[in-house]
Amino acid sequence: LKKQKTAKETISSHDTTPDNADFGTEELSKAESILDYIMPTTDAYNTYVNAFTRTANEVNTKSPLAAEKVLRKMTAFHNDGLLDIQPDQRSYIHVMRAWGKVKRKNSGERAEWWLRNMWSEFEETGNTNVKPNVGAYLAVMEAYFHQSNAAKLESLLLELLEYENSGEDATLHANTAAFTFIIRGWLKHEDACTESDMGVGCDNALKWLDRLIDREEKGLPYASTSPELFTGIIKGGKTSAMSIHTTRVSKKVFKTVLEAFTEFRASRHIIEPNAYAWVLQVGLKALSSPTDSGGRTKLKDTYQKPALTTDSLIWTKGWTAEESKKMTMEVFGDWPLPKSWSRNVKRAGDLPSRVDMRRTRVQPEDWHVTRTEAEGLSQ
Repeated sequence: LKKQKTAKETISSHDTTPDNADFGTEELSKAESILDYIMPTTDAYNTYVNAFTRTANEVNTKSPLAAEKVLRKMTAFHNDGLLDIQPDQRSYIHVMRAWGKVKRKNSGERAEWWLRNMWSEFEETGNTNVKPNVGAYLAVMEAYFHQSNAAKLESLLLELLEYENSGEDATLHANTAAFTFIIRGWLKHEDACTESDMGVGCDNALKWLDRLIDREEKGLPYASTSPELFTGIIKGGKTSAMSIHTTRVSKKVFKTVLEAFTEFRASRHIIEPNAYAWVLQVGLKALSSPTDSGGRTKLKDTYQKPALTTDSLIWTKGWTAEESKKMTMEVFGDWPLPKSWSRNVKRAGDLPSRVDMRRTRVQPEDWHVTRTEAEGLSQ
């Protein structure tokens, strides 16, 4: 009882929780009142901090400040001798994610400040519970992603790669999510850049995608590509090329788009028909000069038929429109089916899956256009 009384006095002396009227809901107020009557523990307060993270958004922009106050309160408890409570990795990550969700102009900088705080505390105390892991870096990258700060995203990814190469800590590695942030970050940069900077975002996105492809082919853990990464670059290049009138910049973007498409063709993924159409759009725009008539003809012969027919090599070998229709009739019968047709399906394995339609990696001689030919088209 004496210990509980001391704990309640300590809680009262450090009661800096934000006013509920400004920072939360009625549920948060009730949670706060419950915490006043229990022994403070790390798990309990982490749950409380996470509540502010979950309520953070572009309207409720004060949630990160509330989360920060709770984090400081946890530190004060520990410094006053309450050893059952101390901020850990989760505590810091909740605060950093709250900053990312409100999407303020200083969200990235504030989240990174807490990341550097984690490193400082770890180096001073040796407490491994506060040593940053990949989740902490991803929380900061999310904040910078919303700010469209590709340079900062690149800096953080390079930092992760440096720790990974050192081999000192297996929890610090560059995973697929980190590469996805930098690729999408450069694509956001492409959407917002000026004409003089056109194509830089797609080009940098492709460079980082190439590195992710290399890691996947080497069988490194936490490395996997997705179709959206390839199509994102192709579509981003199409948007840039079609937004300007000069062909000089279009040719630069076209070269990047062709390379991304060529690597898409060589990947394990099924190519979306839209990808062919986007390549055609960029190519016809870039090769609109009378001197490019030969390139235009070659481009149409290479990409137009696959874009318009589903009997092409877009699909796994042997998978044609006729086979698709036949299988659909055998499995589903006449369309349309009611929206509730799968309601009584109990096993996930009974639901339709595209697992049998995954492409195998094709050889260079099977490509619609080789890398060398792609460079020839863009010149």
